[in-house]
Amino acid sequence: MKRSPIKKGKGFSVSSAQRAKVKDSVCIVCRQGPCDPAHLMRKRTLDKDGDARHIIGLCRAHHREYDGGRLDLLPYERMFAEEAGFAVELYGLVTVVKTLSNNRELLF
Repeated sequence: MKRSPIKKGKGFSVSSAQRAKVKDSVCIVCRQGPCDPAHLMRKRTLDKDGDARHIIGLCRAHHREYDGGRLDLLPYERMFAEEAGFAVELYGLVTVVKTLSNNRELLF
């Protein structure tokens, strides 16, 4: 599968540790490779430390769907439980559930 480049200036940069984390992995949704390093949470303050727990592996198509608000990652949470737990510690359960589900309207 030919990969289309992600345009510079969009999204967030990733550290070498974050890129290495998904180098040989498959997408958590479709189980196909190669994977992009996809940020679980969309906060501007995320990658100051380059911690690999901010990143999950998504194929290019699913990465675009998630970033575009069209993909709910909650059904796949068991595939990235460590990363989800890390996000909950930083941002709280409600914020993480709303972000992963791409549903900012959830009422708790």
